[in-house]
Amino acid sequence: MEQTLKKGNGLAVAGFILSLLAFLAALLCLTDGLVIILTVLRWIFVLPGLGLSIAGVCVNRPKKGLAITGIVLSLLAIALPYIILG
Repeated sequence: MEQTLKKGNGLAVAGFILSLLAFLAALLCLTDGLVIILTVLRWIFVLPGLGLSIAGVCVNRPKKGLAITGIVLSLLAIALPYIILG
């Protein structure tokens, strides 16, 4: 029997996970504790998350939902502290 492997969009999955971690760090950054550490972690996660998500959209695969969600989460993780804290 010959098995066919389904090709997923690994870039989109990786970008989504990193973007989700960055978004969670941005939400936690709004509290008073550990602001500096969470800000550094947010930027460590958001830059590769955004890059991988953009690469996941550019890949010629039909499923791009996680990649688009990763881009939105990354942009929210960048903007959220500035919007809320002014």
